[in-house]
Amino acid sequence: MREAYERAGVAVDRGYEAVRRIKKHASETYTDAVKSGIGGFAALYSLGDVRDTGHESGELTLVASADGVGTKTLLAEQVAHLTGDMSVHAHMGIDCVAMCVNDLLAQGGEPLFFLDTIAMSTLDVEKIEALARGLANGCKQAGCALIGGETAEMPDVYRNDAYDLAGFAVGKLVRTEDPARMPQVGDVLIGVSSSGLHSNGFSLVRRWVEADPDVLTRPFLDLWDALVPPPVLSGEKEAWQGRTLGDVLLTPTRIYVEHLRALNRHPAVRGMAHITGGGLLENVPRILPDTLSAEVQFGRWPLPPVYAWVKHVSGLTWLELMTTFNVGLGMVIVVQRDAVDDVMNVLVHADEIPYRIGEIVPRTSDALIFKENDDVVYCF
Repeated sequence: MREAYERAGVAVDRGYEAVRRIKKHASETYTDAVKSGIGGFAALYSLGDVRDTGHESGELTLVASADGVGTKTLLAEQVAHLTGDMSVHAHMGIDCVAMCVNDLLAQGGEPLFFLDTIAMSTLDVEKIEALARGLANGCKQAGCALIGGETAEMPDVYRNDAYDLAGFAVGKLVRTEDPARMPQVGDVLIGVSSSGLHSNGFSLVRRWVEADPDVLTRPFLDLWDALVPPPVLSGEKEAWQGRTLGDVLLTPTRIYVEHLRALNRHPAVRGMAHITGGGLLENVPRILPDTLSAEVQFGRWPLPPVYAWVKHVSGLTWLELMTTFNVGLGMVIVVQRDAVDDVMNVLVHADEIPYRIGEIVPRTSDALIFKENDDVVYCF
């Protein structure tokens, strides 16, 4: 998969090295108030004892995360140019909020407020309004306030029509780092579905449509019906009638705050992983100690139909795709085995369909063990 990304112009190892160097310098600024810095899904900063404010625990810790939409904005620009529909940029605003607040959630936080940065070659008021509409929509879904940001016109930096969108979220910590709540052998992995590709892997996606950009305007079901062998599906695919490939690819990232916030206070939840860049193979191990591995049973959950197209055009194995894409799971939750039914019920009552996808085992080699032992089903 690294080779595929290199051909798309993304150097994965160089990115890891850049973060390592940034972390070295950032750590020199830390005080005792920094409880968790670079490396987690979000950073933790303690404001100390605040009993006089009536806070439950007596200590208030802030959770902060920054992220961007990446090259998905380029695909949105391409679709807007082909269709004349500027509203697709609103999806990018939702994506920007989702990438940040879902990280806060995974780190045990609830978002309070959000700021954004919009940078483009020439300020396009209609495009900016669409982005702002999406940002506000995302913040409403997450229950946080959009309180400000930066809009920059940079013609010498960005080419015509290109733009960059990034955000910064701050929240309060509600799930403390109790050693008794750390993942343990025998804990169960519960997956929560994604809406599609979310906001990762688009440097690859854009290469796959580069030779025939008009494919973005084709009905997705026409592409689906042409796949050989025919994919196994559940649900009614007719519900997707009228959706183009571009529309499907640009489906906004799901925001999980409302449905999963209760789990951060559940005593049997031992960790959450937001499945973004690096896919399942890199994000699930981020919440595990070096002595444990996650054993994932691929096929235990249905995939969004877009992954049938991804698998076809990429020619990659599922294991390779898991190093970049979420492959149908936006969040993975580590749960104490004897409380699995209770946690599943909490998710069902929050209108989620949870999937039991694996368990925690002692580490003997890899941090994530991939077992492909069931047929893949795509759910419309």
